Amino acid sequence: MQDIRKKMNKDLLSFSRINGWHCAYEWKLHYMDGIEGESGFFAEVGSAMHKTLEAYLKQEKDMFTLLEFFEENWKKYVKHEAPPNKYVDIEEQYHQQCIDYINQLTFDFEKFEILGVEKEVKFNIGNYKFHGFIDLLLRDKETGEIIISDHKSFMPKFKTNGEISKTQIAHFQEFKHQLYIYSIPIIEEYGKVDRLRWNFFRGQQEYSIPWNKEEYEETIQWALDRIEEISSEVLWLPNNKNQFYCYYFCSMRNKACEFKQREL
Repeated sequence: MQDIRKKMNKDLLSFSRINGWHCAYEWKLHYMDGIEGESGFFAEVGSAMHKTLEAYLKQEKDMFTLLEFFEENWKKYVKHEAPPNKYVDIEEQYHQQCIDYINQLTFDFEKFEILGVEKEVKFNIGNYKFHGFIDLLLRDKETGEIIISDHKSFMPKFKTNGEISKTQIAHFQEFKHQLYIYSIPIIEEYGKVDRLRWNFFRGQQEYSIPWNKEEYEETIQWALDRIEEISSEVLWLPNNKNQFYCYYFCSMRNKACEFKQREL
């Protein structure tokens, strides 16, 4: 356990590294044994769209060339097949939803000052060094608000009052953790963060919440607790019982996991 603590203190950590504690065995193979992970369909769709949106927001591509650029990125990044589904062709569905989003895409460059696109940040949480990339950092020119924005392929469900549905609250908590963690270096640089925002591009939906000090402090504690949990692990067993995760999300599923065929 002491060796793990030393490694966690020495390594440059990231939100994905501590949030990706889905299976202790996968985590060990990837982060301790240094085996390079394998991507998957869902992550690759995200990469294709992130590259497309990055070019648009940096004004390297306009609306006349953006769709062609997206198609190039789709071919470049999306290499894995989507999971089978007897009701719908998931790959075609995702592809069309991305196209639909691009075809209606607008961004008010007059209203918002872009402070960063894929902005690299480095910061500390306690004694641990972190780094990450913020998809989009904005300043509202009218209000002066600093807004951290993130692109997600996730399809949210909303209640009639506009809040995230109860069934998705746990999942959305992960999204909040990520942006509250990214608040640390932005507060250091700009003195504040006013709002957290998500661009759910597949559903052409945006959702934002005011930055909340209590949730921010809870997130810092969550990160420290998660690091402690990982550092205290001794068994390193395949402890994820979600077979869908094992077959389509686990980065070790086709590389080094000897338990994949085993019923968990």
